[in-house]
Amino acid sequence: MARTSRQQRSLLVSATDDQSDPIGSSGKFLLHASAHVDVREPVLMTYLVYFTKSQAAQRARAVAAQVGWRATLFAVPEAYVLRLPRRRLLTDGQLAAERDEVLHLSSTYDGDWRYVLVEQTATPGAWERLAEEVASQAATADVPAQRSVPASESKSMRTGRTG
Repeated sequence: MARTSRQQRSLLVSATDDQSDPIGSSGKFLLHASAHVDVREPVLMTYLVYFTKSQAAQRARAVAAQVGWRATLFAVPEAYVLRLPRRRLLTDGQLAAERDEVLHLSSTYDGDWRYVLVEQTATPGAWERLAEEVASQAATADVPAQRSVPASESKSMRTGRTG
């Protein structure tokens, strides 16, 4: 099952009864994702794995962190949720490798991989271009000359005394 948001440019995919994980075939997933996000730009992939036992969830988080994931763990009423996010270009090879890693974590620690969320994010290049544009506008803007305050006037402003 997939839910999308065209305005936010995101895609949420959940596992189904006939598919044990939300991705399935990486090629088909890429094709599906490309209808909702621009796969030529970096995306934030967030994998969500649910656990019924706290110790298993904590072990899975520790292992994920050791192999390079920015893993976080939080609780919802029915489970402990391991959040595994990565920001990068979405390629078939990387998607297949991450799918294998998440499936391994899920099966090793008795988790239930329920969702994957794909979100379009701004690229660093876009922020850099914006910063350059603002800087160039500021450099060419007419800024009124600053008035310098004579030392005697400055002292009276600090003390509140005149003359």
